[in-house]
Amino acid sequence: MINCHPIFANYITKNLNLPTVCPCCGGDLTITESGFVECQNMSCKNKVKHMFAEFFTKLEVEGAGEGFIENLAAEKKTITEVLQMTNSDFYNVIMSKNGYKIHMNLQKALAKPMTLAKFVSLFDLRGFGEKKFLDLDQLEPFKCFYEDPAATLTVLERKDLIKHHPASMVSEEVIKKFADEFMLKLWDMVDAIGTGLFKLEAAKKVEVKDGKLTGKSFCFTGKAEAIGSRSKCEELVIANGGTISSVKKGLSFLVTDDTESGSSKNKKAKELGIPVITSFEFKAMIEG
Repeated sequence: MINCHPIFANYITKNLNLPTVCPCCGGDLTITESGFVECQNMSCKNKVKHMFAEFFTKLEVEGAGEGFIENLAAEKKTITEVLQMTNSDFYNVIMSKNGYKIHMNLQKALAKPMTLAKFVSLFDLRGFGEKKFLDLDQLEPFKCFYEDPAATLTVLERKDLIKHHPASMVSEEVIKKFADEFMLKLWDMVDAIGTGLFKLEAAKKVEVKDGKLTGKSFCFTGKAEAIGSRSKCEELVIANGGTISSVKKGLSFLVTDDTESGSSKNKKAKELGIPVITSFEFKAMIEG
């Protein structure tokens, strides 16, 4: 990946001789508004592999390693196609009993209640993680999602997503990218719901008064060795009365174990004067 401001896209493509054809699928390569070189073919095997890897990782399905994902992407292109696979189909992907185990673990993961935010994050909207969608089910286009999820998504239009977008998306460029990414995966989401495998439920709101993190907001990036996964960190924030946010004015802390990283989040936090702490310091705040 090469990151640059789009105003320099033509200059860089010409002078650095960047490829214009995807070496994996032969699709067109373009520099996105975010400045990344990306294949435009939605069926590109590399894009499908990334989507499947994110799907199994976010559901915490054990056994779905690189070899399995590689073979799966050679046969299937959408999440719905994976959901429609039988136990025997999973076995045939790697010709091993481990396929049966992966299928069983997937079924267990899908049996757990899932919010709209978690559901959308499974479809790999590039550049947007689950925390970006935390307030999605509170927006006008999604107010009836849990009563009739398929119908809610079926009538959704791009203009609805631009007008009613998550509060964490503050720039016009990000909002449009979110709308475009969502619409690209929309019908896979609708078809996936049609399989009847998802148990979609709104998260239970637990009010924590006088929690150790009450009044504080957090954003997590990179590794969090003291806690584990970012999702566990975010759960701890909510359980202790805090809130999850993006890196913007008013954020209390950016949490990363690489506090001197040159990442965009670190740079922005320092520009705004937001304290950058490690996961160990975050853990100490909770243990108090």
